[in-house]
Amino acid sequence: MKILITTEFYFPIITGVATVLKNQRETLRAQGHEVRILVIGPERRTFFEDDIYHIKASRIRLYPDSYNTFWFHDPILKEILAWNPQVVHSNGEFFSMVFARQIVKKLSIPLIHTCHTDFPTYGENYIKNKKVWNFVIARVLRARLRLVDCIISPSLKNKNMLRGYGISKPIEVIPSGIEISRFSQPFSEKERSDLRSAFSFSDEHFVFVSICRLAAEKNIKETIAHFASLVSLRPQARLLIVGGGPEQENLENQVRKLHLDQLVRFSGSIDPLVVWKYYRIGDVFVTSSTSETQPMISIEAISSGVPLLCRKDDSLELTLEEGNNGYSFISDEDFIEHGVALIDDHFLWERLHLNALEGSKKFSREVWCDRLLSLYNSYIGK
Repeated sequence: MKILITTEFYFPIITGVATVLKNQRETLRAQGHEVRILVIGPERRTFFEDDIYHIKASRIRLYPDSYNTFWFHDPILKEILAWNPQVVHSNGEFFSMVFARQIVKKLSIPLIHTCHTDFPTYGENYIKNKKVWNFVIARVLRARLRLVDCIISPSLKNKNMLRGYGISKPIEVIPSGIEISRFSQPFSEKERSDLRSAFSFSDEHFVFVSICRLAAEKNIKETIAHFASLVSLRPQARLLIVGGGPEQENLENQVRKLHLDQLVRFSGSIDPLVVWKYYRIGDVFVTSSTSETQPMISIEAISSGVPLLCRKDDSLELTLEEGNNGYSFISDEDFIEHGVALIDDHFLWERLHLNALEGSKKFSREVWCDRLLSLYNSYIGK
């Protein structure tokens, strides 16, 4: 099968969407399918390389994690039409969607779309009036998705959001998959200990690890505040914040004001190929984000055997099994209660660790791509 994926988010910029699409591309190609990607940027020229169509980017960037373009009649479209894909799978509602809609109209092929964004939570960081935001985004989404044949939601939370915006298109809930073996590969105790030592963590320390882009919508400031309360009760607790982003300086200032400089460490940006090691040096994975449609980092964490401590959110309904592979929290008291229990009770931690490894199997990228192919086939030829 020939599959064209369109997106505004792809490497070298590292985002959750880019990681999802990389997994999708690699797995489908391993099964013998032809997969190409159309992405905006990163250069101010159009070119085709490694089965990726890079569309000329505009000088103006509306968001640091993606590029936009107004070059909607790029000559490279003729090459894409000549390649003759059988299905287009879009992953952005805005600039790349323009190209996706042109291609499916000219070739009379299905357009499958995955919605990756939690628009209500995302909007809270940019506009104060929620009613205005939801009114505008509902109208925009209904217009942008009118030519889509089917929408994929990675969670029930995402599906309910779209229905709330008046989207009546068919919606399939299909959680995105990951390369589980990469997160469960051998990791010697010496290498683990050496990496912990690089952040001044010893074997006696209990490390909470946060891995994400350091952006306002990830709500890392709440994690730091909760940790400050916990560490006053359990001095052996430590917090490692992995990733880079525009909020790093603000978060470092927060840590200094709370006098946590020796207890909270920042790794900065890291190579995606070694991110699995950073999950494994942690004892618990922690996140306060409520902006996820599907928390891929939580899936990566349980695939690493690391119990979860997550801000309660509907996106976790398929991932977090309360009391089985981790806990959710709403308040400072919740965070402290569960954090202290995990630190004090090794048998509890061990049970959650084993359950996390077992439960992660349903999120393999092979299972995920089989479901995608079944969906594609159901629309091809209609």
